Amino acid sequence: MSSANRWGILGLLAAAMLLATGCNRLKARDQLNKGVRAYKSAQFSVAAEHFKDAVRLDPSLITARLYLAITYQNQFVAGNPSPDNLRIGQQSVDVYNSILKMQPNNANAIAGIASIYYGMGKFETARKYYQEQIQRDPNDPVPYYTIGVIDWNESYRPRITTRLKYGITNPQAPFVARRAPRIIVRACKNLAATNLPIVNDGLQMLHKAMELRQNYVNAMTYVNLLYREKADMECGNQAAARQDTAKANKWYNLAQKLSIEQARAASRASASR
Repeated sequence: MSSANRWGILGLLAAAMLLATGCNRLKARDQLNKGVRAYKSAQFSVAAEHFKDAVRLDPSLITARLYLAITYQNQFVAGNPSPDNLRIGQQSVDVYNSILKMQPNNANAIAGIASIYYGMGKFETARKYYQEQIQRDPNDPVPYYTIGVIDWNESYRPRITTRLKYGITNPQAPFVARRAPRIIVRACKNLAATNLPIVNDGLQMLHKAMELRQNYVNAMTYVNLLYREKADMECGNQAAARQDTAKANKWYNLAQKLSIEQARAASRASASR
């Protein structure tokens, strides 16, 4: 075979491959559009199949991968520990990770993974991704707020467990009351050494969230809760505990006031439509 013939055949093969690639990309976009329509109709299982077909036809189509991850995420129920629910949550994480391999700074993928791990109760892993969110967009209040909530969870649970261990079942009673046994004082101080840095980090995160979003009621509510954590970790310093409780009450009252005002404003806006 002559050199000219060989080059001619190679050219035809290259043209055929380009044509096939172009056809696949058109088919991928058709599947993407069908998936979006199904997604908007809340037909998530149907939508997922269309998005998977779109990714198969055009692996570079990031939008299809993103929609697929979000479709799985919409079927995931935060706090539900059933194997089927965790499986679909992990499917969403896997697709988001495939996006990050192609676009390491994709903010939507990072936020999606953070939200799913939070819903699974994998708080430390979720914290890592929320911190990545902050690095990518330091003006978004949500990751600061959510880290604050994680900090509250991580301080509240061991405190309650330790209180119950020593028979302190009344939630209104301080961890260390007047003339408390030395063993309880020591237990409180040991726990405080771990918990207070977590509480302080949570307060810092929540205050940052409130700087970025005016009248952030949910953040105020958790500031209140973290100051109550702090009060119980004062371990018998009643003056400090009273100051912490006063701060907690201030934020609680402000959150309640703003919550009522916002509900009334929403009701007026709805009535005027």
